[in-house]
Amino acid sequence: MSRLKPIALSAIFIDILVLIILISGCTGMENPQPTATQMPTGAPTQPTTTSPRAPTQSTTDIDQQIQDKLGTIIYNTPQTMTVGDQAQITVRITKNFTPDMTQNLMGSGTPQVQNISVGDVMGVYLTSDNSAFDITLINDIKNDNAQRVENTGVTEWDFEVTPLKPGNQKIYLYATIIVDGEPKSYLVFAKTFYVNVNNPRTLSTYLESNYQWIITTLVSAGVLTLGGTAGLIRWFGSRSKKPRP
Repeated sequence: MSRLKPIALSAIFIDILVLIILISGCTGMENPQPTATQMPTGAPTQPTTTSPRAPTQSTTDIDQQIQDKLGTIIYNTPQTMTVGDQAQITVRITKNFTPDMTQNLMGSGTPQVQNISVGDVMGVYLTSDNSAFDITLINDIKNDNAQRVENTGVTEWDFEVTPLKPGNQKIYLYATIIVDGEPKSYLVFAKTFYVNVNNPRTLSTYLESNYQWIITTLVSAGVLTLGGTAGLIRWFGSRSKKPRP
């Protein structure tokens, strides 16, 4: 009887231990404890929202629009100029050309007309090589060469151009379409003009070129005698035979 008592106590202890284990297991199933898990790479930690963006036009669409809008550019770049003598060059752009638009341009150059692509806002630029000309756009209100081109009438750019160097110099004329919202403009016209720039006329060059008229005038007025006339003719004749520098 004394041997059975420890065995019975051991059995009771084991039953209690099993019961505790079962109760703990059930409790863990009803309230699972959170465990640390690794988020997938690139997964957002919170929902993200994107604001709607306005549709943008592709370069192909813009190019097609530019090609579909034809207009006219008018300009009057002179062929000859003189160092130090200021001249005017006018450039006009229109969407609906009429012949009278070539009239009353500033400057003495012959008006030239050419078809180009046009837009609602355009820029016109006149430049030169090696500082051969001093060029100023005199009707540029915003100082950016850009102006709006209306459906009727003309838009005008007026330049003052002063030659600084003699010789056969070049002037470059560009026209661009400026598309609203686009970071760049679109070149639709580019032309190079060769201008023969002469040295300024001095008193001696004027006298050499017009001495016959001057002598005739002085003789008619009784200012020169026959001897004085013969002397002037010999002097001008010797000057005209000298080689030019």
